[in-house]
Amino acid sequence: MWLSQYLNNKETIDARLDGSESERIFVFTCPPSTARQILRKGFSDQLKSIHGRQYGYGFYFPSFCGFDSTQDREYAMLVCRVLVGRSCLGHWTMETCPSGYDSTTNESGTYVVYSNRHILPKYLIIFT
Repeated sequence: MWLSQYLNNKETIDARLDGSESERIFVFTCPPSTARQILRKGFSDQLKSIHGRQYGYGFYFPSFCGFDSTQDREYAMLVCRVLVGRSCLGHWTMETCPSGYDSTTNESGTYVVYSNRHILPKYLIIFT
C-alpha cells in the first residue's frame, strides 16, 4: 500500500516538474523502537519536527546525520526514498508547503516534507 501511494505521488510530482528529479535518498535517525514502529505503521504526525522546527512543521531529512558518541546506546537509521519535488525556503511557522511546492529547505541540504506519503522507508540500520 505504501509503495503504491508513494509511486502515485511521485508520478504526479514528476509530471508537474517535467522530468526534473523529484526524489532523493535520505536517512531518518531515531531510536530503534521508533524505527520499528515506523516500519509497522508508517511515519505518523507525532514524528513531525522531532528533529526541530526551524524550517517548518514536518518530517526532517538532513544531508548529514550526526550522533552524540558519548552516549552508550543503540541508534537507528531508516534509509528512505523522499519526494522533495520543488522546494522553497522554509520557516518555522509553516505547517504545509506553499502552493506549487512539495517540500521546504534551508538551502544547505536539509529538506522538510509535510506528508508521510512522500516518504518510503527502504532499509533499517541499527548500530551502537
